[in-house]
Amino acid sequence: MRFPLAWTGLLIFALVLALLEWVAAGRVSWLAPRMVIVAAAGYGLFRVIPWTRLLGTVPPQSWIFRRLLFFVFLSHFARVLIQETSRLYIAWRLTAPRQFGPGGFRSLAHATVSLFPRTLQRAERFYAALLMRERAV
Repeated sequence: MRFPLAWTGLLIFALVLALLEWVAAGRVSWLAPRMVIVAAAGYGLFRVIPWTRLLGTVPPQSWIFRRLLFFVFLSHFARVLIQETSRLYIAWRLTAPRQFGPGGFRSLAHATVSLFPRTLQRAERFYAALLMRERAV
């Protein structure tokens, strides 16, 4: 997925959030711009720093090890979410008879709603694997 296309959903969400704030309160807070800035900073951090290789160089007793481990897990779950989203929308494109028109929006809504249980199941499997490995060690 190309970089600008991947950010379309985030920017649409930020715009809708700002619009809803304006309609409800008559003003727009910094929540939407901060969300976009944090997402861009996170994307930059995960693209620039090799967290997994860096984790291998730090001893487990170090104070920084747990912090690095957090970022490795975070990058893993972000990758899981991206993979599930890609799979889901590719399947939707292949199976939806009409992507635009009667029933098209409804099928897209159902596909989007099914993203969350699928992602949660993959996260639970990952967590269970970590627990099993901890018990084996």
